[in-house]
Amino acid sequence: MVSAFKGVFANIEATLTYRQVTGTTTNVFGDVVPSEATGSLLVSFKPSESQHLLYQMGADAEVIPGRFRCLDPAALPTGLGVGSTLDLAWNGQAGEVTITNVMRKGLAVLDDTLGQEFLGTWRPT
Repeated sequence: MVSAFKGVFANIEATLTYRQVTGTTTNVFGDVVPSEATGSLLVSFKPSESQHLLYQMGADAEVIPGRFRCLDPAALPTGLGVGSTLDLAWNGQAGEVTITNVMRKGLAVLDDTLGQEFLGTWRPT
């Protein structure tokens, strides 16, 4: 399902890529290793303009907090949540987003229609 907000806002629309462990496999030496799958998530990204978040004591100037809205798919894929990291190139700089909070609406149909929101921090890699 695609969010009704896809293409509507002036916020940055970007594609996040992620890796998920889908199970385990055995390598040629008989060691059990995780098998991964990659996926992508189109989001609307609004960097935080809040000065108290950007300039608080001990804050890293390269870490940018922001609000994300899932556009396609309209909800976070299963297995992604707080602590998950996703790759995002922004302003020509490779970086990584860490999900810090997942917001849920009172009605699931709102997340499906408008797109699920989450807070995260972007840092260059």
